[in-house]
Amino acid sequence: MSCLSTLTDPDGSLQLVASTCEKAQLLEMFQLAAGAGPCLDCFRSGEAVTVGNLEAETDRWPQLSQEALTCGVTSVHATLLRLREQASGTMNPSSVHDGAPNAEDAAVAQALANVATIGSLQEHTD
Repeated sequence: MSCLSTLTDPDGSLQLVASTCEKAQLLEMFQLAAGAGPCLDCFRSGEAVTVGNLEAETDRWPQLSQEALTCGVTSVHATLLRLREQASGTMNPSSVHDGAPNAEDAAVAQALANVATIGSLQEHTD
């Protein structure tokens, strides 16, 4: 599993701020450049976005899906970084294994996103 985080810049655009590996970083940069993918859908809708099998849903984000599958990524989950109702970015775990996260794993991902939000806010106030 790999993970990355995006945060909004002063203009409100998402920017990559952290990545656990080069593969995740490349996919996120591609997603941001293409303007389509799970983190952008999550950020725009305010809801988590999960695809347990990218190969079965290539029509959703055709370019991103092909790039992800080429890198071996087969499933993605995007969860929102937010403080109260204000979205500030996304956290996006992805995996080389098929399958959506179960309810417990999705809750853990959201808890980690909440901690990341607090950490980023703390960084901006120092």
